[in-house]
Amino acid sequence: RRGIEQFLELGIAPQKLVLGVPWYGYQYPCVPGSMKDASDRFCPIPLVPFRGIDCSDAAGTQVSYYHLMEQYKSQTLEERSQTGGMRRDDYMEAAFFNSIKDNNDTLVRQSWMDDPRSLRRKYSYARSMGLAGVGPFAFHYLDPVLQPEESRQMWSAFDDFFGGLGDGLFGLVEES
Repeated sequence: RRGIEQFLELGIAPQKLVLGVPWYGYQYPCVPGSMKDASDRFCPIPLVPFRGIDCSDAAGTQVSYYHLMEQYKSQTLEERSQTGGMRRDDYMEAAFFNSIKDNNDTLVRQSWMDDPRSLRRKYSYARSMGLAGVGPFAFHYLDPVLQPEESRQMWSAFDDFFGGLGDGLFGLVEES
């Protein structure tokens, strides 16, 4: 929100702004020994300099939404119980989960992503502010063949921006 508000404060018309959103996430290695256990909400990450400043993007790895969902779905119920399952950030409702990288329970990774729920919130905000549009990066980070339901939900989240134009995907209605 703050970024959009700053553009508006500069006098840029909302009709000239498009809200960019990720259809990918980031996966971070937690500093070994820094967590109470694998379900800890907070994952201290290594300090990785990027152009002279410690940067979380440099500490993590960009991962497609498709691959993050596959990683989560591949966890057993026992692993999900041990790592805390899928959770949400209270502020932006972004989804995150922990996973264990090796069989010795020594390296925990934390993965963050926007999903249909958090995207709907962002798309609704963009609509309420009168922005010109919303634009995800990148469309190919979904796999409608291997994950048809997840892909449908991601695309249907656009309805919160285009709402009022009809029913269904993108607010469009098939004509008969």
